[in-house]
Amino acid sequence: MRLISFSIMTILACLYFGCCSLISEGGLGLKNFPILNRAFLLKKFWDILTSSSMASTFFRRRFLNKFGQPCTYYKRSSIWPGFRPLFQDILDGSQWIIGSDTTLDFWHHNWLGSSVIERLNIPVSVANTLQLKLSNFINNGCWVCPINLQSLCAPFWEDIIKITLPFKDGFVDRLVWKSAKDGFGGIFRDHLGQVLCCFSGNLGIATALEAELQAVIHAIQMASQRGWRSLWIESDSTLVIHFLSSFQVDVPWRFTTEWFNCRTILTSMTVKVSHIYREGNRVADCLANFGADNAGVHWWDSYPPCAITAYSRDLADFPNYRFSF
Repeated sequence: MRLISFSIMTILACLYFGCCSLISEGGLGLKNFPILNRAFLLKKFWDILTSSSMASTFFRRRFLNKFGQPCTYYKRSSIWPGFRPLFQDILDGSQWIIGSDTTLDFWHHNWLGSSVIERLNIPVSVANTLQLKLSNFINNGCWVCPINLQSLCAPFWEDIIKITLPFKDGFVDRLVWKSAKDGFGGIFRDHLGQVLCCFSGNLGIATALEAELQAVIHAIQMASQRGWRSLWIESDSTLVIHFLSSFQVDVPWRFTTEWFNCRTILTSMTVKVSHIYREGNRVADCLANFGADNAGVHWWDSYPPCAITAYSRDLADFPNYRFSF
């Protein structure tokens, strides 16, 4: 006698996007290929918009107008239809940094967090007729508003003058990706360790590197304003020390202009740079925490209440410890 066994295979149909859910949510944990493809296209499109290569320059001149916007008429292409729907995402997530010889357009380019056209809700039919170079608002590295546009710019002029402009020539316009902001702080001491002044500021949400870099930039600017020409900078960030030691390294984009100006300031100073561990930098740490919890930039001619304990221990050479559990 011969035994024959049968097995029945059942095929279950399910949505692909359901398979891409987490295993804990009932899915298979597969990669979502449409999302991966979109991410790849966004990265490639960003490279095209920011690169100086011949191919990228050709692409921009063919498919974008002089304001950096997509052409409204049809152009035959096998790749442009895939990029064009992503343009608004790129536009919403990017911003221009103003160069020393800026060629940006005042109305159309996003150099203020959003374009002036968007801020004033100007209709597209009117916006297409507007042309004005941003350089008309800059004179000798300072913001100047033309008389005929003062009433128009009044609602956001305070935001404009907060934008730092380059001191020297050689800094070009750059399209950069926006990021968020956190708190920073620092203390000035004399050669005996006595406090000269302290500062702290709020950045919103940012990385530790950005907070450390902002503190150094603020310290250099303030030292220059007060006429202090001999400066010893201590930071618990090795990357910031590297930035100070080698000006060839690119800093985070939103500090590019301020860092460029600080490089100019440092050429007229006697500067020493050294690393300090966080345990030895507790006063600055307390000031940074204060800045994270309070809006604006704060200055004190003596140590503030938030740093009294840390400053007293520091002055008395008491050790500080950091434990992790």
